[in-house]
Amino acid sequence: MKPAKVDQFDLVVVGAGIVGTMTAFLATDRRPDARVLLVDQGLVGNGASAFSAGFDVPLVGSEDHREFVRRGTAIYGELRESMPDLPVRQLDVFAVVDAGRVAALEKRVEGTELRPATDDESTLVRENYPDLVVSDEQTLLRMTAGGYCGSVRTVAERLVAVSRKSTGFASWAGMRVAGVFGRDETTMLRFGGGIEVAADQVVFATGPWIADGCAGITNTGIRVKKVAALHIERRPRPDAPALLFPDEDAFLLPLQAEGRWLFSFASREWDVRPREEELTIDDDDRRRAFETLHRYAPSFARAVRGGRVWCDGYSVDRVPLIRRVTDHPRVVLAGGCSGSGFRLAPAIAEKALELSGAPAMPNTATPDTAMTNTSDQGSPE
Repeated sequence: MKPAKVDQFDLVVVGAGIVGTMTAFLATDRRPDARVLLVDQGLVGNGASAFSAGFDVPLVGSEDHREFVRRGTAIYGELRESMPDLPVRQLDVFAVVDAGRVAALEKRVEGTELRPATDDESTLVRENYPDLVVSDEQTLLRMTAGGYCGSVRTVAERLVAVSRKSTGFASWAGMRVAGVFGRDETTMLRFGGGIEVAADQVVFATGPWIADGCAGITNTGIRVKKVAALHIERRPRPDAPALLFPDEDAFLLPLQAEGRWLFSFASREWDVRPREEELTIDDDDRRRAFETLHRYAPSFARAVRGGRVWCDGYSVDRVPLIRRVTDHPRVVLAGGCSGSGFRLAPAIAEKALELSGAPAMPNTATPDTAMTNTSDQGSPE
């Protein structure tokens, strides 16, 4: 049998979620003649990107994290100008916060200010959350710059559609990487059916699958955490704002296109496998979610009908993991989004390209100077 032809690429991006599609898009946008392959075991925008609420609110966890948020916001701003049809919309954002914790929250915002809601703004919130409970010890704050919300899967599909205009771009679906090995100054990727490709540089952006021994790559320092949200079957008004509950690590988000609200809350289940059929919203999830809903918006709790559950990879310090693979120096891992893949994707993609030395970017970053998280050990808790 004649050996199968080995396709050669400047860059192969493994994983077609929001981080992978953003990486491929930036590579082709900045050098249209680059030979770029985007490959995924499923379809574009599947996995965590298919379930994500796509809510971008400018809160940070550390100064390193702040740099990712700042750069991600800037790139999204550029994309909205160049692609007016990008399915990302702006919305008002308010927060219910204990008065004694306002100062701490103010230190976590980036590119916006927190201030008490005006009378008119409080009326807007009350009209959309008619039975909202704000105690005497709490205050209703507004984020002056608001936030953004979009269909993550649709954004990923749009990025791929634009990338296809570059002659060197290719996207393969239903292709799972079975092995990674080196050969003659290049990195070889082996797929099922004996298909192999050669790449000058490779970026693995496989979301929670990074921690699942993808293609034999282990010891990433990433843990996988369940992410859950409830659906509230009440149609939001066009002007409905999002409402944050920072002390409970939860939020209510109007999804006008779906005709419902989404209530996101923090699950406590760690070290799950990225298998949709194994993930459920369990009794503990419901108990804690309903405690928060009944405390702040009882009528919303009564309108809960189902929800969604998925998972994501979390780094030790919530700063995205971007580093080379020790055994494969031309392979860069890009992940550990810690539930914030949508808003951090542009910065993660940009830094992954810089670190890889991919042809789309000047190789100005080094493992010592790049905005990366190189930790291999520890717990995110």
